[in-house]
Order: sequence, then C-alpha cells, then structure tokens
Amino acid sequence: MSAATLVFLGGRLRYFESGAKFGVHQFSFRDPSPDNIGRSQILSAKIALYVVEVGISPDFLSAIFEEDENETLVRKSR
Repeated sequence: MSAATLVFLGGRLRYFESGAKFGVHQFSFRDPSPDNIGRSQILSAKIALYVVEVGISPDFLSAIFEEDENETLVRKSR
C-alpha cells in the first residue's frame, strides 16, 4: 500500500468526484530475507491498526491482500 493511500485514509474528510477511481496495491519488497519478512509482518499489523483507528473497515485490507501482489485494486466512487 502506498503512502498516498495512508494519507488519504487518514484525512479528516475523504472525498473524490463521482465516477472517480481509487487504486490500491499491496506493498512489496525485493529482498525476501527473514528480517524483511519479519518487518513486513510488523508493518502489516501497524497498517491494520491504523486503518481501524481512522474508521475504515478491516475488510478494506482483506480486499487488498486478496489481490495478486502485482495487481492494483481499483474501486469506483458511489
């Protein structure tokens, strides 16, 4: 997940135009060493906590993590 997504989610007001698309992707790393895998797990937990703290359903994260790591989850505004 990009930093831009985290900033948007943490905004007091979250707004985008009708018909706009919002794309989110998994974060990734190039070196799958045990240290990086551990850091990734810690980061995932922190992101999950943050998402819940700013009032977003944990289902949002589930949808992202179900996508292939090279794909972008795109949602249209309602």
